Amino acid sequence: MNESPRLSMTTETGCKCLQSRIGVWNYSYKLATMSEENFTIHQYALGPWDNLMYLLEDNSTHNCAVVDPAWDIEAIVKEIEKRGLTPTHCLITHNHYDHVNMLFPLLARYPDIPVYMLDIEIDWSKFSCDNLVRVSAGDTIEIGDNLKVKTIHTPGHSPGSMSFHLGNSLLTGDAVFIDSCGRADFVGGDPKVLYKTINWLADNLPEDTVFYPGHGSLERGSDTLANQKKNNPYFVFDNYEDFEAKRMDGYSPGSPMPSVSPEWEKKVEEQQPAHAGPVPGLPSA
Repeated sequence: MNESPRLSMTTETGCKCLQSRIGVWNYSYKLATMSEENFTIHQYALGPWDNLMYLLEDNSTHNCAVVDPAWDIEAIVKEIEKRGLTPTHCLITHNHYDHVNMLFPLLARYPDIPVYMLDIEIDWSKFSCDNLVRVSAGDTIEIGDNLKVKTIHTPGHSPGSMSFHLGNSLLTGDAVFIDSCGRADFVGGDPKVLYKTINWLADNLPEDTVFYPGHGSLERGSDTLANQKKNNPYFVFDNYEDFEAKRMDGYSPGSPMPSVSPEWEKKVEEQQPAHAGPVPGLPSA
């Protein structure tokens, strides 16, 4: 699949439908859905930093995994209930505030679900929570009867960043965005490691692999590896020096995480369960 998705738009009861060569997308209220034979990816745009979070549904049992719960627990729970899903797993790409700040509220609603994070990320960030499961690169997480998610270590944005490979799809977290990539200047980031990660993805995945990033817009919420190898400048560089010059332009190594606005900080804090402790994720500046 070497072409960009061909999109046509219709309107049905206030819901826009995008027909593409990748799949059928339905989105309203900042929601997108893509179905394959055995599973469905529900993609949501939430929060002030253009986060994209996901529900991964096994089409047989309707069990689901919640990926990177952040910003609005009521919106997440509403979509789970509206679709008749049973959350059985929580998958975390990396331990940054904007990817885990609704983890404790999620566990308060669904106290028995295990939380999966790469062992490297757990050890580096000293992350802990109830039901935490350490996984290693190459492990397979089974959700329901048919959905098998393989873990891939994709460091550079953080030491233990993890991507999730299911079918023809790759949830990339903050390693790769559409036509861009994650920052490598934060504490724990490393541009040389991120360069190696991107080259590994380019060299080892099928060209028709569909990337689903951790940030972006629903209108451009996915793209094929083939397209990214042509259009994403961070895939085009053939030497590390040029990659580093572009990725680190204007940034200094060891930068703290940016601060969220006081309004959003208050909203996140108000959603935390009583006695849950500090909001997880690396602290902001």
